[in-house]
Amino acid sequence: MGAWLRIDGGSGYYWLKGYERIVIGRNCENEWIAARLTSKKIGKLHVAVTINDSQVLVEDLKSRNGTWVNGRLLVPFKPYWFSLPTEIRLGQTQLLHLELPTFVPPGR
Repeated sequence: MGAWLRIDGGSGYYWLKGYERIVIGRNCENEWIAARLTSKKIGKLHVAVTINDSQVLVEDLKSRNGTWVNGRLLVPFKPYWFSLPTEIRLGQTQLLHLELPTFVPPGR
């Protein structure tokens, strides 16, 4: 299992493998994601996500400007479970969309 990731302001979708923890931020190891996160209001290592079946585990990594999931502000270093699909806002600037694995991205 896994989930599709789309970042507002960017193009395309990225497949997040299931059961792997991925850190998202301006300096994250994933070049596809890092290239689409341009705001200085997003932390270098802002949030961690892990996809598990049709749920996502989200943990704010003590970002300066906060992380919201479906409108809920997360407490830093406290993991939260959410059902897919879901929206993650990094600070007040960037919105990430996580879609179910059955979702078919446009052009695929």
